[in-house]
Amino acid sequence: MPRKKDPNTSPDPILHLKALALRDDPDVHAYRDIHYQLVIDSLQATGQRIASEEYIAPLSVARRKSLMKKHVSLSAKICKKYWIGQFGGGDPYIVKKKDWLPTLSVSTDKLLRIQTNWKTSFSPRVQFYIPPTNAQAFPSERGTLYQLPPLPKRPLASPPIMTLYVDLSQVKRNSLADLANEFKRAVTRCLDELPKNLRKPSSTWPKNIERDYSRFRLHQQGMSFRWIAYQEKTGKAPSGPVTGPIPTESSVRESVERVHLKLYRKDYSPRRHKSSLKEAPLKQICDTFICAEHGRDNCPLTCKHAQALMKKVDQLLK
Repeated sequence: MPRKKDPNTSPDPILHLKALALRDDPDVHAYRDIHYQLVIDSLQATGQRIASEEYIAPLSVARRKSLMKKHVSLSAKICKKYWIGQFGGGDPYIVKKKDWLPTLSVSTDKLLRIQTNWKTSFSPRVQFYIPPTNAQAFPSERGTLYQLPPLPKRPLASPPIMTLYVDLSQVKRNSLADLANEFKRAVTRCLDELPKNLRKPSSTWPKNIERDYSRFRLHQQGMSFRWIAYQEKTGKAPSGPVTGPIPTESSVRESVERVHLKLYRKDYSPRRHKSSLKEAPLKQICDTFICAEHGRDNCPLTCKHAQALMKKVDQLLK
């Protein structure tokens, strides 16, 4: 008895026929030429090495805007003409333009099409941009190169979003289980590629909101992660530099980063608080200093206790 073909690997004859027709269509040829110009230009403008070794003269802003408009228009026209959801060929980064048409296919073999608003394996290699007026420009013998923004490594000013497109014309009622499994695999891949600090906190996090915010507030006031951890461990603020790591220091750091991200939708940078992190220990030492011989306000600089205080201050300022 002949072995039955796997329905997931058997090519759809209609899609195969349409792919052959696309390769002969003049509109597809025009689309390919525009697509290559936009992709290669974007790669060049961001300083990426092009594996296919094909180059073009840098596009002006007006030319890029015109090509982007034609690119979208031709794509919509071709999809409508052949009643397809999308089509595509090999990556122009690798495949030379003369070799692109043989790689062209109607890419509805997969029921799902995934897009993310941050850099993942589902993202395109490049995105097409109209350079903003304040974009950094570099003069060149062949034109002007613009520093175009790359895909963000993490979502900017928004939650991490995975957008799902389903071609319902390819879905049968008896294939819903396969569709659900493909969806689960796509979500799992996106979760694996999601930065750690953007993942959903553990179920105990709501119980720790006040603790995390307290740590965040102390750090904003200038207290270092190590000082906060020391204070939590001992129940009192340190009177001088704390040497050696404290076991909960990394937990304090994670609390501060988590609260900052939730409040402001951007990563926390300790460099912005570098000066305040130095000022807080200095203020703490000066406020709590009481000379054993002269009291708080009458201690001369020649006193051994005042000189010990100055040594602590010097250590903190280094």
